Amino acid sequence: MTVDRAVVIVGAGEAGVAAASAIRESGDHRRIVLISEEPHLPYERPPLSKEALTDETPALKTIRPAPWFKEQFIDLRLGWRVQFIDAARRSLVLETGGRADELFYDQLLLATGARVRTLTDAPTGVCYLRTHEDSVALRSRLSQAQRLLVIGGGVIGLEVASSARHMGKEVVVLDMAPRLMARALAPDVSNVITELHRDGGVDIRLNAGSIDLRQTPQGMRAILGDGTVYDGDLVAAGIGVIPNTELAAQAGCALENGILVDEAGQTSVPGIYAAGDAAAFPHPVFDRHVRVEAWQHARRHGAHVGRAMVGTPAPYSEVPWFWTDQHGVNVQVAGLAADCDRTLWRGAGPARTAFHFSGNRLVAATTLNNGRDMRPVTNLIAAGWQGDPQALLDASTPLGKLAARLLAEHTAATAAA
Repeated sequence: MTVDRAVVIVGAGEAGVAAASAIRESGDHRRIVLISEEPHLPYERPPLSKEALTDETPALKTIRPAPWFKEQFIDLRLGWRVQFIDAARRSLVLETGGRADELFYDQLLLATGARVRTLTDAPTGVCYLRTHEDSVALRSRLSQAQRLLVIGGGVIGLEVASSARHMGKEVVVLDMAPRLMARALAPDVSNVITELHRDGGVDIRLNAGSIDLRQTPQGMRAILGDGTVYDGDLVAAGIGVIPNTELAAQAGCALENGILVDEAGQTSVPGIYAAGDAAAFPHPVFDRHVRVEAWQHARRHGAHVGRAMVGTPAPYSEVPWFWTDQHGVNVQVAGLAADCDRTLWRGAGPARTAFHFSGNRLVAATTLNNGRDMRPVTNLIAAGWQGDPQALLDASTPLGKLAARLLAEHTAATAAA
């Protein structure tokens, strides 16, 4: 049993590693224990559905090299699982391979992330993608398959579909929703993504209704509610994730679409914090609690909460942002695009930008092969800019210059109000 108190971080993904780094950078010299259920050095997940599937010799991309953890005096516990948190004693019990340990903490950060949502009553053999092992297994099975059925038209499902087409496989995407990436994209952009996949040779079936999966001697069969049958050698499902809130619930933390935290990442239980995919935090721009599933948010929020844990709290107002590469097109989204009621496009052709409005307020933007527009438009979203949407569409003026002028005018008007 370890009796010295420490800063304990459960979860060694982007959020957990960023928090540990921020605590050390602040000059805090307390012991840091970073706990991971996985046996690998902490690694980046975005490549798992892209390069890890398509490269001839994929490599695990670590967040930090192994020596860094020793140099920063971080006790990295790989392959350990937390079994129980005793919030009253500020302790937790963890185990690995039949061995157990008890740690006492000054502060505890839950950076527990999320796990894949699985299909109900699906036959064995359906592939999911969240971990390095998942990616290795999917790559191995894809190499032997000719026709892939993808269940779910979200980011992961579509990245797998794109990667499989790159490998020369036949691909069918089945989605029960009326449009692709419905939780993340505005309707107009969903339509663009649908055409992108169809042009890339992917068979897209929307409004699929119920999907009955059955194993056949040749592979898998999907029977839709209307009786349509799709056969494939392999099925990969990407139907979302579930935040890992069980430890937080057991410790008595309030939950609401994740682990409910304040602007500093503090949960309802003293001494326990949460960050990353599992945390629902108050966002000043969108005026409500939100939970964001994106690697950049996990990194930024983890660092933010790490700083707050050592006494430098501040509001967290980073605009949600994510990116995806599909069929050679880079798509970036800032803000909450699904909240919009109108979309306007700036530019045409393969490189363009979509602005998403709720009323006259800019709530999100999407760039297609046009990442240079992302920073200026994110600044406008962060400021709560609202005005004449047409003002953003003058393609003769670089968006950076145009956004700076609009932002200055908005700031002056807000100050005068």
